[in-house]
Amino acid sequence: MPATRITSVLSAVLLLVFLAGCAEVSKSVPQEWSAAFKNGQKRYVLTSGLNLRECPTTSCRILAVLRHGDIVMTTGEKKGWSYVETASGGQQGWVSSRYLGSDPGQSPPPTTTKALTEPPPLPKEQWGAPGSTPPPVKEQYGK
Repeated sequence: MPATRITSVLSAVLLLVFLAGCAEVSKSVPQEWSAAFKNGQKRYVLTSGLNLRECPTTSCRILAVLRHGDIVMTTGEKKGWSYVETASGGQQGWVSSRYLGSDPGQSPPPTTTKALTEPPPLPKEQWGAPGSTPPPVKEQYGK
């Protein structure tokens, strides 16, 4: 009999741990989102370090930094920016739409970094030949 009692106590503890885990998962996505997610507004963050901003420009204040795989609900769009609410904390703000996807396994867009090169040369009439004297001034100001 003691073995049966230990087994039933362990079973009860495991059941409680399982149910507690389920309760935490249900907290991660608010109940009111279920209908919105069915309509295709659920998105995944495709890059690490996605800035959640106060307004849809890079000059706006950063409210939070989202991680790869975070779930958000989009509620609006404006010129390449999406207004989102995070599933984890309910924070709201703007993110660049190009870093959101409908599939968590989706590849992020390629980054476009400009190579550091010298600026293009100015037209010859402005520079002249190397080592030559600059052209004469046609007008004098301040007379």
